[in-house]
Amino acid sequence: MINKTKQHEEKYIHIQKRSLTFFLLTIVLLALTIGSFKVTISSWSFLELGECDLHIYRLIIIPMLILDYILISLTICSSVSIFKKLKKWDEGGLIDCLIAGLIVGLVLGLLACLIVGLIDYLIAGLIVGLIKCLIVCLIVGLIIGLFVGLDEEFKK
Repeated sequence: MINKTKQHEEKYIHIQKRSLTFFLLTIVLLALTIGSFKVTISSWSFLELGECDLHIYRLIIIPMLILDYILISLTICSSVSIFKKLKKWDEGGLIDCLIAGLIVGLVLGLLACLIVGLIDYLIAGLIVGLIKCLIVCLIVGLIIGLFVGLDEEFKK
């Protein structure tokens, strides 16, 4: 009986129910992330953010960028959790570092916005600084949080 069980385990691949659940969750989150990113891109072109004249209504893109960041972070967490159970947020793993990356990215983006706004014309500089600096700082925060988080997550 033991020999038959061993042969069966060697012949067939067994997928844990937990891994399958996180795999399906990753696919759903990936589809949501791609859809949200396409909406953000179309909103970017609709609001004509590449143009020189700036209006305050163009700041509506900022919540969409934060939503994209959160969806990308959730997709990364669910894809890593297929292979390994993630540490809790207070244990200093991937989730903790992605949250810290979001907070640091937002704070640095707002500080850079103020600096750009003071150097450039006040209102126009603040709008340009808020959009462009926030995008750059959120991307940098995501990348740094991802690398540091994955390093912390897979430390033994």
